[in-house]
Amino acid sequence: MPTIDEKRVYTNTVGTETVYLGSELGVLGVTVSDAVVGEFGLAYRGAVRDITTAGPYVATATDDGVLLADHRRRREDAGDEASIDELQFYNIGDGIGSVSAVGFETTTQNKVALIAGETSGDIYRLTMSPDDVFGSQPEIPSTWNFIDTCSTVYEIDMPLIATAEGVFQVTSDAPSGTVISYAGLDTAHDIDAEPVAATTDGLYVLANGWIKIPSIEQAESVDIMRSSDRLVRAHAVCGGSLYACNVSNTAGLVPDMGAHWKSVNLPVTEPIMAVTHSHTTTYAVTTDGTLAACVDITTETAETTKKKPAHRREAEWQHRSLGVTGVSAIAVSDNNW
Repeated sequence: MPTIDEKRVYTNTVGTETVYLGSELGVLGVTVSDAVVGEFGLAYRGAVRDITTAGPYVATATDDGVLLADHRRRREDAGDEASIDELQFYNIGDGIGSVSAVGFETTTQNKVALIAGETSGDIYRLTMSPDDVFGSQPEIPSTWNFIDTCSTVYEIDMPLIATAEGVFQVTSDAPSGTVISYAGLDTAHDIDAEPVAATTDGLYVLANGWIKIPSIEQAESVDIMRSSDRLVRAHAVCGGSLYACNVSNTAGLVPDMGAHWKSVNLPVTEPIMAVTHSHTTTYAVTTDGTLAACVDITTETAETTKKKPAHRREAEWQHRSLGVTGVSAIAVSDNNW
């Protein structure tokens, strides 16, 4: 059985992306090309509750606060032969303790803003310059600013937060600064900013209030990727199984689309715990560290572009056991910056 010490290396990184798994052991970085697993190894050692990406940045929620890495730094500092475990994470911000979830609010060349939820339910915000962390002369870490308290935080996908007491929304109010407000539901395990919420009762979409999507009775994870105005890719983990809803020519995931959610036949026997998307690929992972990937191929010739929407097909699912247990989160980052 393969372990995290095993590495399969691609000689050409063009067209590859890195999937990050947060686990009880640490952050496992997995290089993937066309849904085939390449190099993989520990990028950080230590228990991780949540992981998220934005542009070149990777943020993790840990018992010691929020850690941040710049995906590009590994390649610049170590050259073309850099490996996954040469990615450097930095503990950012003072005044925050054990964190259960983290999400990017803003990411620009000169500013990064994050929202983090402590295990106690306290919500914090941090705004910083990347140069303060990754510059040649790092500055003293900024202080996390307390926003409010809700309940146990499970997931953040700005501007929404999934908690044990429902969904909350983060807004910027000029007189008061950043605030959070209750946005409905009794509890939510996961949230997508589309917005769709995964709950014990199933999937809910926010239309005229939160409306349950038919045919889904239990949901643990949900992720939506809007590839274009014509195409929405949506996947959810329901009772350990993966469901898909492929929607085109619509402005959003409307409630009456329950019939469009179909069970996905995966080459994996263990229950799926989370799902995420890149612009080209769907990824699903089990708690025991089996990663499944499927390339979503869009082919569009000049002739079909003029006459009709692009034709889309899904390739076969690939999977591999990575030898890491206690997986709690998944995120993906494009390598080509």
